[in-house]
Amino acid sequence: MSDKRPKVSDGQISLDMLPYEVQQLVEVMSGLNPEWALEKWMSEQASNMLELIRGDLGREQMLIEQRLHRLHAIQGRLEKEKIGFDPQQRNIFDCFDLEVDSSLKGLGQRTANSQDSIQTPSIQEESLHPVNTFIELLPDDESDDPLLAVVCQKLLIHVESELGKGLPCATLETIFKELSSSGISPEEIDEALDYSLMNGTLLEIDDDCFVPLN
Repeated sequence: MSDKRPKVSDGQISLDMLPYEVQQLVEVMSGLNPEWALEKWMSEQASNMLELIRGDLGREQMLIEQRLHRLHAIQGRLEKEKIGFDPQQRNIFDCFDLEVDSSLKGLGQRTANSQDSIQTPSIQEESLHPVNTFIELLPDDESDDPLLAVVCQKLLIHVESELGKGLPCATLETIFKELSSSGISPEEIDEALDYSLMNGTLLEIDDDCFVPLN
């Protein structure tokens, strides 16, 4: 006697071409409910999956819009901080002008050392553009998150400022206090700290004590 299961035909779908598990499902469901149809069930499953995908896309879009809003908010705060130094309109990259605050000597020194003494005037002019300064100060090219880059730079500037005041380090408390005053969330501060420690921009010399790695 052959032990092969009889093939079940269900509407326009040829069950012979479907996996064994699907054929078994059709047999079981048809036994439980004679009106059960494979086509209807597949249509319902596809509709449910599409709804889940739409929900995921909606949540992802909301997260992106929130991050963009946060970036614009930080940009606005940083630009307001520069009004007292220069009456001319500035963009977000001008917020990292290293000549504004003498306490940023270490940060400015690294930028100065990156200039080639034999550059032609046209190359020097391009290198001194504020956008180029901002890009050169990024630790590496592994991150394409502009918000993370801004928070990391503001974090580094604060740590440099603390050392410029004669303090041995910048503490976690002052970091959160300073960056929170600019509208940066604790989660974003934590992310910037982890990223800066990972790529070697900052060094934790003691518990919650940070210095720049010159």
